[in-house]
Amino acid sequence: RARPVSFAAPFEVAKSDKPLTKPEAPPMPGLERHAAARDKARAAEASSKAIPRHARRPLAVRDPNVAVGFLSAARGEKRKTYDRAAAKRRQSHADDQRLAAAAAADVEASRLAALRQTPVACGGLQFVALTPPRA
Repeated sequence: RARPVSFAAPFEVAKSDKPLTKPEAPPMPGLERHAAARDKARAAEASSKAIPRHARRPLAVRDPNVAVGFLSAARGEKRKTYDRAAAKRRQSHADDQRLAAAAAADVEASRLAALRQTPVACGGLQFVALTPPRA
């Protein structure tokens, strides 16, 4: 059972002579790394702008999916050849799978046709429907 609380006397906060504490931000090393990376990127951009436009090279990008350009034409041709061969392999694999599925379907159809020609007494599906006697 809950004990009753008396609200007759108002609640008073105990006074203290201690000074208030000053809040301090926790150490966040990620902010320093972010600032350093941002400064490095800005410096690289500024240095690339100092070079005439026709002589500039694109900034290095680490994600290979973003940067499509290659450093040399030979590397580009090598990659195109590889991509064509990979596409041929994928197409050949898909064709093989399609042919295997068609062959399996043909085998199943011929097995079912044979079962339909075999009488029920021998384990097949062919049965003779008996007509009900006439009254």
